[in-house]
Amino acid sequence: LHGTLSIAGVEKPVTVQGLIEPVPEGTRVQGRHELLMSDFGIKPPKMFLGTLKVRDRVVIYFDILCGD
Repeated sequence: LHGTLSIAGVEKPVTVQGLIEPVPEGTRVQGRHELLMSDFGIKPPKMFLGTLKVRDRVVIYFDILCGD
C-alpha cells in the first residue's frame, strides 16, 4: 500500500507491506509498519522524572477485513 500517513498534523508518504488473502467474509489484509515518533515531531514520553522512558520506535500492527 502506498499513501500518506498523518500523525499529530504531520504528513509523511509511506509504503506499507501486508498479506492479502481471500476469506469467506471478503478480503483480509494483515501486516505491520514501523515508524519513529520523532519523524512526526513527537517526543517519546518520559515518566517519573525521566526514570521511565519510551523508545522512539513504534510498531503498528493491522488486521483489516473488507466485506464484499
